[in-house]
Order: sequence, then structure tokens, then C-alpha cells
Amino acid sequence: MNEKKQRLAILLFAVISVSMMVSNVIWGISSIPGYDFRLRYHEVECLRQGIDPYDIISKKLESKEYALFATPAVAQGAKALHVYTPWEYTWFLPLSFLSKNAAGAIFLFLSILAYIGVSIYAYYEGLAFRGKWEDGLFAATAALFLGASAGKMLSVANYGAINAFWILLLILALSHGHDVMAGIVWSFLMIKPQIGMLFVIPLLIKRKYITIGVAVASCLICSLPPALMCGKNPLILILEVPLGGAFVADANGTMLIPSQVFNLLKGKVPGIALMLVSMLVGAGICAVLTWRLRKNNRWLVIITPTVVCTLLWSFCHPHDRVILWLTQFLLALTILKTQKANVRYYCFMLIFLTAWPYWDNNNILSKMIRRISLVMLVYGCWILPKLNIFEKQDANLQ
Repeated sequence: MNEKKQRLAILLFAVISVSMMVSNVIWGISSIPGYDFRLRYHEVECLRQGIDPYDIISKKLESKEYALFATPAVAQGAKALHVYTPWEYTWFLPLSFLSKNAAGAIFLFLSILAYIGVSIYAYYEGLAFRGKWEDGLFAATAALFLGASAGKMLSVANYGAINAFWILLLILALSHGHDVMAGIVWSFLMIKPQIGMLFVIPLLIKRKYITIGVAVASCLICSLPPALMCGKNPLILILEVPLGGAFVADANGTMLIPSQVFNLLKGKVPGIALMLVSMLVGAGICAVLTWRLRKNNRWLVIITPTVVCTLLWSFCHPHDRVILWLTQFLLALTILKTQKANVRYYCFMLIFLTAWPYWDNNNILSKMIRRISLVMLVYGCWILPKLNIFEKQDANLQ
């Protein structure tokens, strides 16, 4: 493809990607405050009254004001809640002093800023390759090419975009040797343990013990305020987290074990056992893929298997896939850097499959394509060390 046609193709892709993102933002704005945000708001609101939200959803405590989401009590006017990590309650606490709509608007604004942040990063990394603006534009718009996942995330006001930004900050902190800062950033990613916990694998392989220690300490310290508010041992609050996770997995399944299998085996095999199998297999795949990259010094590359396997190992919703901005971006860089036509075609196909569906759709076709795209991404991580395109010393791609 000559330079003029290549530039036109990039411009066309950019228009499609930006149009999709603008549509997603409009969709998100129309839903303030999104459902996930309301759950988080009610949980902290409940905690401020000295009540552990888990005591309500586990029915240890009766409440006329709060109830587990999607129950008859919520339909009758009770405030919906679930259970989250105790350290998340501490970080969310300032927003709970605002009205629900005002706090939701701020949360949505921060999510949009997170998207802008990753796109700016992607643009300058793409630009650094050959100094051509079209390379930067392609890398940035590929990072934003997330399909309906982005719109759904904004609509429900999930932590997805903010977690995507924490992944970026984790890359930057580790790349510049700021191990303590990386630990603090990782503790923010641990807001959702199913998203954050798997990052321990590349950190252990690269012997980032200070980062791990800082993250653990940060989570423990931030668990103290909610423990004091409801008069419980902070370790008790922490142990409630996997119980809540098992409940969600039982209802949604995982990418490795679909919800249909959970339902089929319900009563025969405990949901928590199926969840454990999925976690062990997913973590094992992540460990193997990351170990193959152990000699690579580019954190952008090293944590890519973690981002992919995070969506495999535990339960996840379609809107959690916005963290795949990283793989979309890396696929775009691979297209720019490789001279192999078959690798380029593979990456192009994978960019479009990973972003599927392009509209809010959770039918069997969408679920199948999401699984296929993750399998293809796993294969991409497997062959990544063999491509030898991210091996040369390049400070911009660390």
C-alpha cells in the first residue's frame, strides 16, 4: 500500500473509531448516574450508617432501606447494593458526601478523562516510531476502538475506564523505576480484585517485591476506616470479598466456564469450586505467557498477557473489556513495526474482532466472538517473543 492510500485508510479508521467513541460518550451521559455507580454509592452510604453492606446481602441483618440488587425488595423501592473491597469504600467515600447525580457526573467525567489519557499516550508512542502524525493517529484511535464495551461501561458507570488509566500509570511507573508509586497505583487497580490481582504474576517474575509490599500495605491501611465505621475487624471485611465474588461468578460464569455450565452443574458442583478451577487455569496461562517474556524489559509488553488473562481467569462483564485498549494499541504498534504481511493481517483482524460488538448486544454470537478474540489474543501473546519487534532498546516503549 502506497503512502497516500495508507494515510487515507488511517483517516477512515480514525473517523470510525472517534465516531464510535463519541456515540459511547453520549450514551453514557444519558445514564447518569449509572447502575454500578449507584451500587457503590449505596454501599458507602450504608457504611456511613455503621452497617457492613455484606451483612445485608448475606441476610445477617434485615434492612428496609437497602437490599441486594435485582431482588424483589429493590423493585419495591429499597436501595440496591452489593459488596466491594473495603479499601474501595475508603477511596469512594468523598463522592458519597455529594448528591448521587453530582457524584455520578464527576465519576463519568473522570472516566472520559481516562480515555483521553490513554489516547494521548498512544498517540505520542505511535508518533515516536517514525515521527509521522498518521502513525500516532492510528495508535491512538486503535486504543479507543473498543466497540460497545466503552459505551456500556459509561452507561453503567463501571470502574473500567479508570482501571484502564491505572494500567497506563502502572506501566509508566514501572518503566521509570518508581516501584513505590507502582505499588500505590496497583492498589488502586485492586479496587476490582478480579482485574488487579493477576498483575502479581509479572511483578513476581520481574522481582518487584517493593511494589507488591506497598500495594498490600496500601490496601490494608485503606481497609481500616470502613472497619472502624462498622465496628469490624478489617480482615473480616477483606474475607467477605471472595464470597461476594463467588456470588457474582455463580450468576455470570467466566470466559473459561460459561454461565450455562454453572447453571448445569448447580447443586452438583459448588460455584466457588468452578470459580477456583477457572482462576487456576487462567492464572496458569498468564504465568506461562509472562514467563516467555521474562527477558523483555518493556513493561508495555510484559503486562499484556496479564491484561488478556484478566478477562479469562475470573468473572467479567462485556464492559470490563475496555482494559483491552492496551492490546488494541499494541496491535497497532505491531502493524506499524512488522514487515510480515501475515502478522499485519492477523493484527488488523484481531483489532476488529476484539472491539466486537459495535453496538450493545449480548447474544450468543457476541459471546462467541468475544471468546474467539481472547483465544486469538492469547495466541498473539504466545508468538510475541518470536516477532522480535519490541526487543531493541527504545525508551519510549518501555
